[in-house]
Amino acid sequence: MKWTFIHTVRFIIAVFVLTFQALAENQDRPFTHPGLRVGQHEIDLMKQRLAAGEEPWKSDYDHMMREEGFRDGRGRGPLSSLDFRPAPQAVIRVESYERQRIGQDEALTDGAAAFVHGILWQLTGEEQHAQKSVEILDAWAQTLTEVAGPNKELAGAWIVSAFCEAAELVRWSWTDAPEGAWDNFDRMLRNQFWPLLRNFKPRYNGNWDALITQAVVSMGVVLEDRTVYDHGVRYLREGRGNGSLPNYIRADGTTQETKRDQEHEQMGVHALANTAEIAWRQGDDLYALLDNRIRTGAEGTARRIIDLDGIWHNRPGRAIHLYPTWEIIYNHYVHRRGLPMPETKLLMRDFRRNMLRYSRNTVSLWPVLTHHQAGPAPEHDAPE
Repeated sequence: MKWTFIHTVRFIIAVFVLTFQALAENQDRPFTHPGLRVGQHEIDLMKQRLAAGEEPWKSDYDHMMREEGFRDGRGRGPLSSLDFRPAPQAVIRVESYERQRIGQDEALTDGAAAFVHGILWQLTGEEQHAQKSVEILDAWAQTLTEVAGPNKELAGAWIVSAFCEAAELVRWSWTDAPEGAWDNFDRMLRNQFWPLLRNFKPRYNGNWDALITQAVVSMGVVLEDRTVYDHGVRYLREGRGNGSLPNYIRADGTTQETKRDQEHEQMGVHALANTAEIAWRQGDDLYALLDNRIRTGAEGTARRIIDLDGIWHNRPGRAIHLYPTWEIIYNHYVHRRGLPMPETKLLMRDFRRNMLRYSRNTVSLWPVLTHHQAGPAPEHDAPE
């Protein structure tokens, strides 16, 4: 049969229809809740392990209960206290390299506190913790009017990721939130953070883009907005900036920031992994992209940290801090997928002296407690 113009037109129409149907089906796909980095599987495991007093989960939980926040957010007592009071700011302003920062640490401390109370609500069922989490988030939602300064996108990504992690633990499981609290929160995300982050930061070092992607995908889940969620997923897959997956992690395990330093490398690799963890909860396997490229980048970064530790071992103050998201990466590839990660295993085994319990730089919120040996997610939570 001779291919004619009419066949071409029919082919184009068929492709358009199939594409539209696929997009429509994706838009209708419901979100899973809690659906950011901590899901029901992890919550159930935490309950079992803490009830049995098992380590290292108990020690990480105890640390979480004692923690008081970040530098300028400290002085208000333990994050876990029901007497904790938020310190919302109308304007957050962060200068280049955080030479000056106003409001950032207060927001991150409050985000961490809201997360802690969300975890405690899930673990204990005590409504005071859900109420405290919502109180903190609503205080910021009613107060914040601007995120400004040269570092505003990076600060905004950290803050919105922390806020969303907390919201996700409470919003869908506690029905007695004050009237209008979640409307206020949604408006803050849409009016303050979405315009700030939607265009990413493609010309900067890639950890910025990677962290912004995590924040955008987090907003999409909390808002149940498939357009926002897909915007972040698409950028991780094929974004033009330094922080998309193909542009940040190379096939040889080096990254766009390898020659800069391994702390920033961790920030980039870990943010990409955090996004993949969120997407996994929503039925999308970003971990497997480009032949498990996140695993490749994590293994390469781990090897470089191990090598550099030998160089710096006898130089006090130069040890590289390990951001705790290693737990999330290792859990996925080793305990869910059964893939080896020998460099990461060695790093986590022999270099724990430098492992932080939680970190604002990667929005890592006690992942030993939530993800250490968490194993495979239930079948209904795992992508096909």
